Amino acid sequence: MAYCNPVSEMSMEELAKTNKPALLAILSKDVFDMNGADAATVAEVAGKFLSSEEAVPSLIAILQKHPRPMAREGAILGLYFHSNFEGVTEALWSAALNDTCDEVKEAAQEMISHTL
Repeated sequence: MAYCNPVSEMSMEELAKTNKPALLAILSKDVFDMNGADAATVAEVAGKFLSSEEAVPSLIAILQKHPRPMAREGAILGLYFHSNFEGVTEALWSAALNDTCDEVKEAAQEMISHTL
């Protein structure tokens, strides 16, 4: 699945409304080949428009494994919409304590403080 390049919030929102399977494919696979800004946009939009069952597993994977800090921050923002879903709090705590980037740690800590 090739994602539209450049990625924009508007294009991802349109995809979420018209072709959720395509957005899911981008979220679960293509996002790891994207730069941090594009991956963050995909993660944020997916968090906003997809169900917890659809979005959370991939958002947690991005938070734990994406090499770009900006993408991990985008995953945190996407997880905001699913803060009560199983595994989200644990993933945020792990990022807050263990991420290699101070900005990601701070974003996770802030999200935890807003969702508790």
